[in-house]
Amino acid sequence: MPNLYHVLNDFMVTSFREFSILVAELADYTDFIPLVLLLFIKKRKPEYNYLLANFFIVTVIKIITNVLADKVANNMPLYHLISLVELVFLTLFYTQILKFKRQTTRVLLAAFLVLNVANSIFLQSIYEWNSYAISLNTLLYIYFGLYFFYRVYAKEETTNLFKYPLFYINVGFLVFFASTFFLFAMGAILLSSYGNSFYENTWIIQSISNILKNFVLAYGLVLVIRNYE
Repeated sequence: MPNLYHVLNDFMVTSFREFSILVAELADYTDFIPLVLLLFIKKRKPEYNYLLANFFIVTVIKIITNVLADKVANNMPLYHLISLVELVFLTLFYTQILKFKRQTTRVLLAAFLVLNVANSIFLQSIYEWNSYAISLNTLLYIYFGLYFFYRVYAKEETTNLFKYPLFYINVGFLVFFASTFFLFAMGAILLSSYGNSFYENTWIIQSISNILKNFVLAYGLVLVIRNYE
């Protein structure tokens, strides 16, 4: 007769694994929310065109990664590609709203692209989780987010943050990247040490953070749409 503890433990592990997969898939589908809202913005400014390009390309790639995962194929090369796509368009988005000089943007983007490619060639192959590159990029996005808040609060004129679309968009990105930085930074090390148990228990954090990010972004984009009406 099977031990009741082991039966319940196996049931809970299986249920949590299925729940984690469900949340991860739901998180990917919520990427469609900001994507659709961006399409409804009339006379999109450059920063919103960058966001649109980012969400469109990343969403398409994520769909392909899910298909490959269902076929038990290695989809890690696509995550390396996602990192590059996000690096390009999120950097362009932030340097646009932060009013960086073009030369500064080009140098910054070129440097980080070289580091990302070098990581894929010399440190973590395209068939491995590119945690070093993602962590480096995440630090850049966190810097952008914090610097945005500094610029807003340093301005002499009063800004109603509750009606400021970019405030919500920045909050969404900043909370997501700040909350998942540890996962990105330590992912490869902990995954190799603890195996699938780490993946199943912590990847859900990334999924939930992604869902929250997309809904906060969605609210900011709704404000953008209303401003054009």
